[in-house]
Amino acid sequence: SEALDSDTINSTNIQLRKFDGDSAVSAIVAPAEGNTKVIITPDEDLEHGTQYYFFVSDAVTDPVGNALDNPIGAAEKDENEFTTLALEPFLVTSVETVEGDATADDTYVNGWRHRYFLTINATDETDLFAKFSDWVKSDDETETIPANGNMRLLFNSATGGGFSIAGITDEIIESGTGDVKSYEVGREYTDQVLGEVIEAPIDTAGLDTDTSASGRQIQFDVFTKLPEGTAPGFYETDYNLRLGGPDEE
Repeated sequence: SEALDSDTINSTNIQLRKFDGDSAVSAIVAPAEGNTKVIITPDEDLEHGTQYYFFVSDAVTDPVGNALDNPIGAAEKDENEFTTLALEPFLVTSVETVEGDATADDTYVNGWRHRYFLTINATDETDLFAKFSDWVKSDDETETIPANGNMRLLFNSATGGGFSIAGITDEIIESGTGDVKSYEVGREYTDQVLGEVIEAPIDTAGLDTDTSASGRQIQFDVFTKLPEGTAPGFYETDYNLRLGGPDEE
């Protein structure tokens, strides 16, 4: 790449612009690698799901004053555009296995426990629903563990974060304790139940365990009990989460 005149590399001559309306993004424009490259650092994060393009004025020259052969203006923006990713309403950032060994004795305390970490970006939806498919043995699909009746989701309704319960029992897992709410979950969003409330949402409004991170961070634990007689082996399930009412798509 040929070098450019560093005096012509500035935020007036070289810009990142919105495709719609051609407005410039406020940014620091700096030369790099011996003036053969330019780094544009926006002052703020770019908007999600938005089209942008690069603008390069004919005022940009090489060190002896020769103008560029191909400056990039609004007329050429179709050839120099990109679109940022749309903002997902929420993301599952990780799933951790808290307890991967289990005993088939029909108790939650001796079953599996998994922890789900979410980032919620949506600002207009706060009700969370979860559903799980039946567990299936990896080497024998005839061996299954029904999701309904064997899975509970526990959520700290005060913080949206984790919880530590000394002497946790099946009664606590099935009923919750204090701010830790226990939801029955199953194959459908409409199977989510809190106490006597059917189709009960998990209320995430105002909860955030890390205000320094983008979006709101929350987590919840899912307990699975293994009915007596469950064949030993490795089992898998699929899960789906959604924000909004249980019947929304």
